[in-house]
Amino acid sequence: MSKTKIEIKNQLWVILNIWILFIVFGSVYLLRFKHWELPIINLLNYYLYFLIVLLAGAAFLKGRYNKYIFLNIAIFAFVYVMGFVVIFIGRNYSFGDDYLQYYAWSYRKIMVSIVTALTIIYIPVDYLRHNRRTYEKYLIALLLCLPIAFVYYKNFILSHRYLFIDNHIRQIFLGFIGMNLWALFFIFLYAYLVLKYDKPILGHVNLLIFSFLLFVAIDSLDNFFYYIHRPLPTFSGVLLFLNLLLFILILLHNLFYVSSDFGQFYEQFRFSEKKLGITVLKRKTKVEKWMEYLSQNFEISPYRLFFWCLMAITIVVFLMIYPNGYERLSFIILILLTAASLVYLNLLMKKRAQDYLVGERDSSQSVEDHALDSRRILETNQEKDADRKLE
Repeated sequence: MSKTKIEIKNQLWVILNIWILFIVFGSVYLLRFKHWELPIINLLNYYLYFLIVLLAGAAFLKGRYNKYIFLNIAIFAFVYVMGFVVIFIGRNYSFGDDYLQYYAWSYRKIMVSIVTALTIIYIPVDYLRHNRRTYEKYLIALLLCLPIAFVYYKNFILSHRYLFIDNHIRQIFLGFIGMNLWALFFIFLYAYLVLKYDKPILGHVNLLIFSFLLFVAIDSLDNFFYYIHRPLPTFSGVLLFLNLLLFILILLHNLFYVSSDFGQFYEQFRFSEKKLGITVLKRKTKVEKWMEYLSQNFEISPYRLFFWCLMAITIVVFLMIYPNGYERLSFIILILLTAASLVYLNLLMKKRAQDYLVGERDSSQSVEDHALDSRRILETNQEKDADRKLE
């Protein structure tokens, strides 16, 4: 076993032990101390958030490029883990009173909303200004996030007494929806920037931004139901659970990649191409390879017809089973996001294919130029030799 694999194995072993300790201590606290009623799916999500904190923190410490994106993700997940502490606050619970419970719940939710938006906003800023200093990127991200947050939460920031004014809960959730829409704008902006410009960034960031898209969509739907005073079904927690699993798989794969010899070499080569004066072709990710496979197979009309018929039947059956409510809306949103993502991936793959052709043409041209220069040098040397013989 290579040294790199041993280091990765030891690192994952440490992460696993810390995560298990958190689960054990968390479960003991839940059994011994009074707390709010907590569905099992919500408890599992808290545990997954803590695992994301560990994996993103490890990626920040291990990586060299775009590392602060992972630091932001670790902070984002940690703010969510803080909700595990809030469930013990209250007059009839472990400590504090109802006022402290109300303050803790409200201001933590506001903090979650701001940190989520800031984490997402930093990604397109880092992509567009990748050669800038880190504090400059954070300054730009804060300037794009905090003024909007102040517009939505200024009453709660200027006075905590505003929490006890009638109808304030609806204003808080309206602020959550507004911040989510602002974050969605920057997700779409990042997608446009990746499609238009060719700047170096870790391939796993694209997968993370897709996971964030799902996360913000689910959270927006949750906040909308809270806004209209509708209870959330267990299905909401299940959707979040699945998305967090996707997040964890992406972070795990990224940790293996940035720790590998190939990953370190390729990313250093990719981020240094302008300094070296060369063009480094982007490697195809597994998602791109799957898309190529699907596009090649679905060029045959029977397969395409079967695919669309299966999708239509699935949609009809689902709408018949869930004619109203949260499940129907979430399913429609997921279908729309999946369709939009497939269209975007198709456009991105066409652009990458053009980049490959341009890169190969440039490489061929460079080889031809080098051969021509070598031939000219050889002819010049031969002429000089001939002149010497005549003399």
